[in-house]
Amino acid sequence: MCVAPDSQFFWIGLGLLVSVGLLCLYTLRQFVRQVAKAKTPEAWVEALHDHGAPLTINGLWFLVITIAAKACGF
Repeated sequence: MCVAPDSQFFWIGLGLLVSVGLLCLYTLRQFVRQVAKAKTPEAWVEALHDHGAPLTINGLWFLVITIAAKACGF
């Protein structure tokens, strides 16, 4: 269902896109901080273990929302 910018569905979709995008950036920032402090290979693996799954899931949601927005011509 594609809607015009004056519709509440447009603003809900835009809000979702921005929220998931910010969540991705926040998780990526935490990952980079943890990797920067890592001094051993085990610490790198721990950083990937801590942040890999959330980054993947958030990235997939961001991709789905972006594809839906592109399909609607946003």
